[in-house]
Amino acid sequence: MILLLIVISLVVIPFDMAIVCAVTSHRIPIIDMFMMYYTMYGNYVFALIEGLILLCLKNRRFRNFLYLVLNSYFGWFIADRIVVAIKNIVRRPRPYIQDSSIKPIVAAGGFSFPSGHSSAAWALTVPFILTARSRLIKLVLILFAILMSFSRVYCGVHFLSDIIFGGCIGYVVSKSIFENIAAKKLSAMGNT
Repeated sequence: MILLLIVISLVVIPFDMAIVCAVTSHRIPIIDMFMMYYTMYGNYVFALIEGLILLCLKNRRFRNFLYLVLNSYFGWFIADRIVVAIKNIVRRPRPYIQDSSIKPIVAAGGFSFPSGHSSAAWALTVPFILTARSRLIKLVLILFAILMSFSRVYCGVHFLSDIIFGGCIGYVVSKSIFENIAAKKLSAMGNT
């Protein structure tokens, strides 16, 4: 799946600017306001909700959720370090820098590739997607991450290939940590 996303992203790169222009030229004021706040605060609110839920849990449920939250936060941290390193190597300018007709609706400094917000959204949600029993919860979590990623293009601060690569980094890092640490711990706890 990851390889497929990377191939799709490489195919998309020649059309990146046209996609951003098409998306930003069809903005709607009420959606602008939602996307502006969602893109600025969504990941932090999600991480805060994880922490608050953790405070409310007791006993075994607490320990299980603790491992998921720690996996989520650790995945976010590691993915962010990878994203920052790649940004400083690639140094891709943001869409509004390359084309002055694109008006960003949020402030974004630094470089564009890959998207740190997309990476964070996927890193934060993957442990919960992998362990959720409810299809509805899985769907909500996936939609959260997709919407966070799309909001970066909508706001005019990232290209489609940026969010695909960023999302892949967050997904792969968080899933790897989960499979190598948290899943084993949760499995061992379930057998006791």
